[in-house]
Amino acid sequence: MKDAEVTSLLIRAGITLGVVVGLYLIAFLLKILINRKVDDIFQRHAYRKLIYYIIGFASVIFIAIYWVKNVTALGAILGGLGAALVVALHKPAIKIYAWIIILTKKLYKIGDRIQIGNLIGDVIDITIYYTILLEVGNWFKDEQSTGRIVYAPNDQVFNENVYNYTKGFKYVWHEIPIVVTFESDWQKAKEILTEILRSKELKVDEPAREEIRKLTDKHVIQYKNLTPIVWTKIIDFGVELNMRYLTDTRKMRSSENFIAQKVLLEFARHPEIDFAYPTYRIHQIGEEIPEHFKKK
Repeated sequence: MKDAEVTSLLIRAGITLGVVVGLYLIAFLLKILINRKVDDIFQRHAYRKLIYYIIGFASVIFIAIYWVKNVTALGAILGGLGAALVVALHKPAIKIYAWIIILTKKLYKIGDRIQIGNLIGDVIDITIYYTILLEVGNWFKDEQSTGRIVYAPNDQVFNENVYNYTKGFKYVWHEIPIVVTFESDWQKAKEILTEILRSKELKVDEPAREEIRKLTDKHVIQYKNLTPIVWTKIIDFGVELNMRYLTDTRKMRSSENFIAQKVLLEFARHPEIDFAYPTYRIHQIGEEIPEHFKKK
């Protein structure tokens, strides 16, 4: 290779490096501007990622155009490279396609609580290959955070059901069964439980109705009765009073804690109401069995 060709090659390499560095410097300055001007943490994160994706794509296009002068050859190179990548990177390509589906179809966004298969968590990032979740549930009851970060491959959306807890409607129905003995005044117990469910601390029906009204513009949703209710059921060791109410997805455990304390305090004030639980009676040989335990 001649000295002139080497010099030209070095100049072109220097120009390429300078342009790429310049593009990423622009991205860095835009990121600083976004951090100052955008208050919402989710929008800020989305804008930053979009800028770097655009800069990365622009860098690749510039390099391809700058180093390949023949347009026909450039098209052939890009086409051949694309085909080779699809064959060689089949699984990554599916993940990228899934990423596009997630964003364009708005299956979920950063901040949503979702379930993919058996995995439940809050979305903290959506990259080209992975959806990153802050895990909830697992060994904890009532979907409390485990503190673990989980990388879920994006292509799972093609193979697993995707549940979005918070998209458009952030409330879920929750049920708490309370069992009282057959001898208890179960009607009074039911009145007490109903009053507890009507407490202002649990009241969410008005904001829920407003969210449903907005959702009906896009989906066929026919929720009409959002009032909490106590269902009655006879089970083998007592009367089950099932408290059904609407609650914020992320306040399920705190609402259950509030209800449990209220129930314990209220039932303690009413001696005619007793909690029921499975019991066993053991009789010694020769012991007289009370009449109400004898088989009819």
